[in-house]
Amino acid sequence: MFSVLSLSLLAIMTVVAGAAALMFWDVAFHQPGATDSRRTAQAGWGLPVLRGEELRSWGKRMVDRLVSAYARQPRTPDATLALAKNISRGVSQVIDDVMTNGPADNSRVIPDCTSRRHEMIGVTGLEAIAMAEELWNHREGAEVVDIRDRAIRNALLARPLTRDSYRSAKITCPLLTDDGQCATYSSRPIYCRSQCRECSGAGCDCPAGDATDAQEFAVTLGGGVLNGLTDGLAAAGMDGQVYELNSALAVALDTPNISTRWGLGEPVFAGCKQVE
Repeated sequence: MFSVLSLSLLAIMTVVAGAAALMFWDVAFHQPGATDSRRTAQAGWGLPVLRGEELRSWGKRMVDRLVSAYARQPRTPDATLALAKNISRGVSQVIDDVMTNGPADNSRVIPDCTSRRHEMIGVTGLEAIAMAEELWNHREGAEVVDIRDRAIRNALLARPLTRDSYRSAKITCPLLTDDGQCATYSSRPIYCRSQCRECSGAGCDCPAGDATDAQEFAVTLGGGVLNGLTDGLAAAGMDGQVYELNSALAVALDTPNISTRWGLGEPVFAGCKQVE
């Protein structure tokens, strides 16, 4: 009797463990679809009642977990892009909740983004790859080439500049379309998601608003997520450096099989301008 009971318990535990593993895989590498909001909530990206360093640490831990799961699996192009999409989707869900409802009084907050239209934007190689993938899949070839050429020109101008001098140089984001939209809005960098959530692009004009608690929340969360991404990639033996957007985007658009090569640890962004 004891042995039969033990075997039954073992079987139950095996089934539960297998289900848990499948759920984790689904959360870490699920492709976007109609149930994304529910799946993202299951992954733990619910609105946290945290502020300051605790919020930053929470965002870092969330991304650390996803990067660790990615690093243990075959680093295929699909897995690489799924990692980028899961991170961006989770960050946006939390920031959207805060900007829509407000973290304290349920008031809607619209940040003033106009002062950031000429900011130097830092991106990881993973983010640059995701943006390049969106461009090649959803834009005409001639438009992508034009964006790449603008990014190359901007990168040359930006190479000797600091953040302050970059802003003074009035360099315009290469992803900004003629109608003021971001050409890669769904895969825009973490920086853009946290600094100017309401904007449709780096050069858009947003209704003015105060620097409220909601905006501070978004910026703090974005900083933690970016730290988690850079540290997690470095811990996995991968490129976790932050690069100036123009230089990284130009490389991502001009390098064949960049997703595979980056996933295997090749330093494809080695020549890009690094930013703090």
